[in-house]
Amino acid sequence: AEFHSKNTDSSSPPNLGTATKLNHTVSDYLMYCLTEYDQLYNRESRLP
Repeated sequence: AEFHSKNTDSSSPPNLGTATKLNHTVSDYLMYCLTEYDQLYNRESRLP
């Protein structure tokens, strides 16, 4: 049923659910990188 609905509606992206999931994954990854960088930067800035 899902495969059929993906093929019939050509106006929307074929894998909207997958795209949303991927977007969340990318957001989580970016937040992880920012947190890691922030900790690294703070550690470096505390050095004399």
